[in-house]
Amino acid sequence: MPYEAFYSGNKIVLGRNYALAWALVYYLRKGVPLEKDSVAEGVLDRYEEALWSTGNAEGATDAAFQGVDMDAFDKEFRKFWTTSHKRQAAERKNIL
Repeated sequence: MPYEAFYSGNKIVLGRNYALAWALVYYLRKGVPLEKDSVAEGVLDRYEEALWSTGNAEGATDAAFQGVDMDAFDKEFRKFWTTSHKRQAAERKNIL
C-alpha cells in the first residue's frame, strides 16, 4: 500500500492498517523462520536489499514478493494467526 493510502482515512482505518502491517512484519520475522518451506522465505531479506539499493519502498515491496504465490502466502499467514501453537512458538523465538 502506498504511504499516502496507508495514512489516509479516519483513525479506525489507520488503526487497522497499522495492526495489519505489524502482524505482517511479526509473521515475517518470527513465524516464517519456524515454517518448513514457507512461500515467504527470504521476503524480508529481499525487501531490505532492494530498499537499500533503490531507496524506493514500493519497488522494494514488489521485489520482495516477486515470485511469491500470494494465495499460498495468504493461507500461511492466516494459519499462523489462527493457530495458537504457531503463535506461541513464534513468541518464544528470540530474533535479537
